[in-house]
Amino acid sequence: MDTDHEVDVFHAVKMMRINRPQLIDMKDEYKYLYDVMLHWYMTNPEYRIYDKDDTADEDTSRPSSARQSVRDKDRWLRGQNSVRKDPHKIADNN
Repeated sequence: MDTDHEVDVFHAVKMMRINRPQLIDMKDEYKYLYDVMLHWYMTNPEYRIYDKDDTADEDTSRPSSARQSVRDKDRWLRGQNSVRKDPHKIADNN
């Protein structure tokens, strides 16, 4: 995070599973881990300063990066793909 300003959740889990093979083996667990990492990032101002660099790149004529901005990922996670369930929707389904 300090060097590249990004976290590869899949690679981090892969490295942890070398010593703990039972760790994070379901898709929902990956989603939860990603949600936690994104929440941590969004609540730590010392890392949020790098978001300003992303907006400066959007104004230039260079091709856009293959990576989504953190804000786009946050919006995506708050949508249908979030692991956290809305209690009202759960009550309606029962």
